[in-house]
Amino acid sequence: GPRPLVEPSYFDQPHVPEGAERRPGPVRGLMFQKSIMETLESGVDEDQRGGLKGRYAIEIAEHLAARKALVAAGIRENITVFWDHDGFPLPEVYELRPLAALKRYCEWIAGVLGASVTRIETVEYTRNNAPSVWSHLRGDQNLYNSLRQFGGVVHRAWPPMTDGIDVIFFERFRHHLDLMANGGPRSILCLMAEEKGYQAMIEAAQSEGVTVVRVGKNGLMTYYPGAHDFSVPIFWERWRFAQKDLFSFELDPFRSDEEWLPHHGPKKWQPGTVVLEPWDPSEELDRRIFHKFVNKKDFQVSGTQIIGTWRRPGFLMNDTLRVAVARSTAITVSKKKKQPIRESNAHFFREDLEALVEQGPEVAQEAKRDLEQLGQDPEDYAVLLWNHDSHKLVNYGASQREVLARLVRWWEGFLGMPVRRVEAADFVEPWDRLGAHALDWLYQMSLLNITVNRLWPPKSEAINRVLLRQVSRMARAKAEDRWASPNSRPPRLVIVMTTDMCFDIAIEDAQRAGISAVWMGSRGNGAFYPANTTHRMPFVTVPWRRWSQDIAIANRNPFLEGARNPDNPLPSELAHTSPVPMDQKWGKVDELNLDNFEGFLKPQEQPTSEEEVAVAK
Repeated sequence: GPRPLVEPSYFDQPHVPEGAERRPGPVRGLMFQKSIMETLESGVDEDQRGGLKGRYAIEIAEHLAARKALVAAGIRENITVFWDHDGFPLPEVYELRPLAALKRYCEWIAGVLGASVTRIETVEYTRNNAPSVWSHLRGDQNLYNSLRQFGGVVHRAWPPMTDGIDVIFFERFRHHLDLMANGGPRSILCLMAEEKGYQAMIEAAQSEGVTVVRVGKNGLMTYYPGAHDFSVPIFWERWRFAQKDLFSFELDPFRSDEEWLPHHGPKKWQPGTVVLEPWDPSEELDRRIFHKFVNKKDFQVSGTQIIGTWRRPGFLMNDTLRVAVARSTAITVSKKKKQPIRESNAHFFREDLEALVEQGPEVAQEAKRDLEQLGQDPEDYAVLLWNHDSHKLVNYGASQREVLARLVRWWEGFLGMPVRRVEAADFVEPWDRLGAHALDWLYQMSLLNITVNRLWPPKSEAINRVLLRQVSRMARAKAEDRWASPNSRPPRLVIVMTTDMCFDIAIEDAQRAGISAVWMGSRGNGAFYPANTTHRMPFVTVPWRRWSQDIAIANRNPFLEGARNPDNPLPSELAHTSPVPMDQKWGKVDELNLDNFEGFLKPQEQPTSEEEVAVAK
């Protein structure tokens, strides 16, 4: 039969004189030299020996000059990478951790293209809507999860299909082209994938003035200069050979020239800049398709600590009194019996919710006024009265003294004012000596100048009576000007930390004396008592059981801006990226400076003369 017509490869076509009918493009491909910029510059050298001739050499030279002009003007060239992980898999090297491998991979792309990588996207075939924490706990190496931690965009698709990745890349390609057409930042689109029907999409992007680079793993990369009608093929090392050099744990391919020895051979690659920009979670596409008999809820993950998307339901450790009272004020104003959050141990009690709905707007106004005055005077401070029988601390995490100091620091952040006096009360048998056993919290309290009240035998409301008696004494000391402590003046606010407080008489005395009060229950329920009023504003915040566990293992002060803690953590691999450095001693035990003066209430002077006795009667 007749000889079959086989079209030769693009770079094997014979030379055709200028003006003849042929596919646009150079005569032959170029050999890669460290970067695409250096390769193209060598292809348009003045000796006409680089491989590009005629209009191709002229247009490429103009294109390179335009890119250099942007850099000279201080405009950063961005790179958006579309990575087909199935076509370009990274080797699993135990000594090279996944994040380090991804960083080296992105630096290699940036060095090859001569610009900064600002976005990298790929597709993962998975049933789950979020990474499962079990794979992380088992120690499985998952580059998709590592890429999420690194700051890349990982789209989801299911089931695995031949063109599943291509369809998502087509959609994302169109998205980025629309952004640039609407005035967004210009970017070089890099396609790390084999040719699977991308040609039409690439040419459409090129016609809109966007430069596109497609890197194939079989030794061919193609450069499509923006606003031109041809491409430049470039021959480079096959991916299976290049990855051995790029991901070597013995010799860093980007090591300095001083570390590059003669027997290492010529330097092949040069690193680039990686500046991954933040992206909106809505950009992560979900193209999972299930059979009708499959329950999608079986594959729903609310959040995971792997990529830092997990957030504990309810209120976080950095909640403040002002924010908690504002939530209650919103209920008072709206007159709706709608709880702001419905997770367990983080809701209003029914009687508190009804009280918020029924009280008048003047209560919210007085509470807001008093909160604005708290902490304005630099000498204002708070006193913490602690029922240790109902609010016990856990014996793990930091040292006992550090946890006690963190408790004080948390209250300072919650109130926005310092705490200068702490009194704790608990049932202790008379024959027990403080410090007799290793885990004695009361003994550690005494070492920090915390006043410890020991009571026996156990009786109902006995501890609360002792604590409220101290509130009454402080109220009398301020109202009658009988404060005798040489280290401070009467407190501006009193905190009573106990499960239930049946008697409000002492709190009302403190309000009349101009002392605000806060009651904190064990389930996160509490109340704020504004000074110089008789009002009570219930609120909800972090439950004690949850808070006491988190504060023992928190390695940052939760009230510092940008701090992440156990209730909203960063991934362990990205902990070094936190704007707040790790501080295992943020309680600052040596700087507590607590006042434990017991005789703060000055004794009342006894009348001496007959006239004073008559006046007293």
